[in-house]
Amino acid sequence: VAAGLDHQLGGHGSAVLTQHQHKLAQAWLRGERDGIGVEFSIAPGQGLLIRDIFAGGPGERAGLAPRDLVVAMDGHPFIGQPAATIHSLVSQALDSTVVLEVRGLDDRLRRIEVKRGAYHIAPAKPQADAEEPTIRLPFFGDGTTRSLARALADLPDGATSVILDLRDNAGGQLDEAIAAADLFLEPGAVVMQLQGPDGR
Repeated sequence: VAAGLDHQLGGHGSAVLTQHQHKLAQAWLRGERDGIGVEFSIAPGQGLLIRDIFAGGPGERAGLAPRDLVVAMDGHPFIGQPAATIHSLVSQALDSTVVLEVRGLDDRLRRIEVKRGAYHIAPAKPQADAEEPTIRLPFFGDGTTRSLARALADLPDGATSVILDLRDNAGGQLDEAIAAADLFLEPGAVVMQLQGPDGR
């Protein structure tokens, strides 16, 4: 069935889900995640620079903060390592608890144990530290458009533009993506056009 649908639509990736897989997919669309609840970027030769902490998540509860630099994980030092090695070490860390060596803004080194667990991602998140009004959209899930509309309404008086940060956007519901685009487009604007193998 899934392969036939892909063939008809000229795409790929259709799948038939079990009830359990469907339940997990619905939770994902609600912003429910499992892990340590932080976003980071790899700083080659240095470690993991924590960009954001998800409120109420395991990382926040353990004491991690934005701009902390993770210099080692589970006894594996990141200092002097290329980005590919750091990425490999992080992606292979699957234990329920991870031990991080963290250097904060005060340059003090701390050892933090973080137990993986549930956390929630907001579908639209204003970036308070940005120079221009910026709203980050990490995925298109349930309520993304409502959340984006609220964030737009809360822009500072006199704001004439906004940056929508879609970096690392994980995709999601096409209907939510179109509805979010409708907040900015004139009625009747074409957002996307699909053409099947039959040319329609």
